[in-house]
Amino acid sequence: MEVSERPFLVAILFSASFALMTPMGYPTNSMIHVPGGYRFTDYVKVGTPLNVLTWSVSLVVIPLYFPFATT
Repeated sequence: MEVSERPFLVAILFSASFALMTPMGYPTNSMIHVPGGYRFTDYVKVGTPLNVLTWSVSLVVIPLYFPFATT
């Protein structure tokens, strides 16, 4: 395809860190799950908009900083 691999690798790195929708997705979420009295649906309610926000920002920002064209 003759395109740079960097934007693809950065997208994979970003997506690996966007585990906000479950208490098991991030260590801090697991630590406060029981002591805070949170339910699984609380994480889904807050994590879904955060995942959508980070996805949409990444969709715009990654190609700006890591262009697909090879130099």
